[in-house]
Amino acid sequence: MRTTMKLITALLLSCVFAVPTFAEIAGSSHDLSDGGAGLTGQICSYCHTPHNAKEFGIDNGAGSDSYPLWSMNEIADDTGYTSYSSPTFDGDDNTAVDPLAGPSRLCMSCHDGTIAIDNAVVANSTNLMTGQRVLGTDLSNDHPVGFVYADSVTLDGEIQDVDQPLGPSGGTIGDYLYEGIMTCASCHDVHAGEVSNFLLMNNGESALCLACHIK
Repeated sequence: MRTTMKLITALLLSCVFAVPTFAEIAGSSHDLSDGGAGLTGQICSYCHTPHNAKEFGIDNGAGSDSYPLWSMNEIADDTGYTSYSSPTFDGDDNTAVDPLAGPSRLCMSCHDGTIAIDNAVVANSTNLMTGQRVLGTDLSNDHPVGFVYADSVTLDGEIQDVDQPLGPSGGTIGDYLYEGIMTCASCHDVHAGEVSNFLLMNNGESALCLACHIK
């Protein structure tokens, strides 16, 4: 009897601690349960599937850990994407290794506005990206991703080292890089719907920007 009560208590506690994470997605822009995707009441299933997850044979910096039970039949590759470039980006010395390295590839599977149409494994998806949410394949006017962060530290005296604190969890910049590469997830947490634009932290007074940029 005592063992049974311990198990019940542990289960209830796990449910209590699971609720806040779920609540961050519910009602956010990433809650597609009632957005024409045919997943009424299913918040997670548009992006993730517990069974029949897709595996993609892309060997260009996107490891298997980038595909968390992914539910999309197609995924973006770096073909046809234009990377960011400008005189302040130190030219050819700091070009993108792969503009869609790591989790950026998953983000662009929807946000390029072309791949996500009727693409989800478990739903009849529609083109849900509209307005500024559609980034397209020209990333030259967006914050650079896909480059080795440490190279920027060496080339630019106004970039913080990877051990600089970042985010409310006590982590560092290095903790939010993918194998040392800057990605969309270096600034955004797709599950943090309570923060504007799914940023890792509130960007009031440019707090997130200044975590990396010395200005």
